[in-house]
Amino acid sequence: MANEITVRIFKENGIAAGETKQIPDSFHGDYGGLIEPDYAPAQLKSVVSQSNILPQCIEAYATNAADFGIQIVYDERVNVSDDKQKKMADEEWQRLEEFLEVLNPLTTPQEIVKHVVRELEQTGSAYLEVAWAEAADTPTIYPADSEYIRAAKETDDLTAKLPYLTKTGEIKYIEMPVRTRKYAQKRAANKVLFDQFLPLKRSGTSQILHIKLNDSISIYSEPRWIGNIPGILGTRMAEELNLKYFKKGKKIPVAVVAEGGTATKESVEQIKAASNPENDGSWMLLEFIGTEVMMGEDMKVTKPTVRFEKLQDVLQQDGLFQEYDDKQREKALSQFRLPPIYVGLSKDYTRATADTARRITEEQVFVPYRHWLADKIFNKALLPAIGIHRVKVKLRGPEITDPEERTALLNYLADRGVLLVRDLIPIAESVLGTTIEESRYEPGYLDTPVAKLVESNDLVGMGNDPQENVASIAKRLLRETRDKQHV
Repeated sequence: MANEITVRIFKENGIAAGETKQIPDSFHGDYGGLIEPDYAPAQLKSVVSQSNILPQCIEAYATNAADFGIQIVYDERVNVSDDKQKKMADEEWQRLEEFLEVLNPLTTPQEIVKHVVRELEQTGSAYLEVAWAEAADTPTIYPADSEYIRAAKETDDLTAKLPYLTKTGEIKYIEMPVRTRKYAQKRAANKVLFDQFLPLKRSGTSQILHIKLNDSISIYSEPRWIGNIPGILGTRMAEELNLKYFKKGKKIPVAVVAEGGTATKESVEQIKAASNPENDGSWMLLEFIGTEVMMGEDMKVTKPTVRFEKLQDVLQQDGLFQEYDDKQREKALSQFRLPPIYVGLSKDYTRATADTARRITEEQVFVPYRHWLADKIFNKALLPAIGIHRVKVKLRGPEITDPEERTALLNYLADRGVLLVRDLIPIAESVLGTTIEESRYEPGYLDTPVAKLVESNDLVGMGNDPQENVASIAKRLLRETRDKQHV
């Protein structure tokens, strides 16, 4: 039986605030031959949707992983100075460009990557449907929601020949035993079975590429925030308590204690009506009637005394549990290893501290995360399946540099002849947001030191700013590339 998470739902969903509802598992009662996850994905997504910090953290991951674009690069094992290797790599480069264009007719590769990130960070597992048409060279990739996918037990043992690229640029194969399983997707009341994806070319079938946040021995993974579920749900309950508190009005709860008498019926009704926020600031006239008692031979009426006993000594100046909420937010940010500025909490930041936070987060979190994602989706999965080994996909990141440091470095390298024209291509691609085709240039030109170009007439009229010179050279490289393409 999977662990249950109780999710609190508001009245907009048909349930009164404060009541609870168990989010149903779409596969409940239908796990014959399938493996049940510890936590149903639908329950985990409900926790995320009702958190006041998890959606911002997850969206920060999705944005920084995919929205800076996808770049094609040569595999580091390819010797670009070898004409034969370079030619084969360029052919694969063109095929990869075409594959990314038709990856999915209805969306972009960036959106596919963002889908994977959101699923991973919400449930710990992400799924892509890899659909092969008959006699097709490349598959179509469809995002699949984790709440409708379950894994079956391992069934088949096979020996697969998996390709790999050697340092000499050759494609070789290694045989290794692989245990495979089926995956079930539940659509309405019907279950559709898929093969497990392997980086081998298939035709006329569909497979499920399963990506796990943590490569553990468990078939399903868990989101990184799973250990903080009590705090996340506690924060939600604290916010509901605040909502009730403000709806009823910010009043100190008191007990009206009458001795020697009783309140009139009208006074009791006024006391009851005082809890209504609409009556805030109104006057109350309370009347109490003394009690008739025998004093000697006469019946006398006692004089009632009334006092108000406070049931809460502290008047809340703001909502309840604000410190608790702040602590839980800090815990969530720590689990995602994000500084507050990434989720819009930037009131204590200066430009220097913001740049430092971004730089550290890039180095420690997002750069490794992008490498890992690119390998899991493309370089170690989809690309080998379509016979692409010499080029690979790289997920771009933001340009975070100190202008003064960059100027000094470029100046130093250019003056000493270390900086080559080839070294300017990544800078040009970053500045211009495009890809420069190296094969368009004459042999040896890209290996020319920038210092020689500065001495030649090619750069007459340029200023002394190295960054401006680099930008000018980059624009010329792009212009020459476009001119040669139109010849």
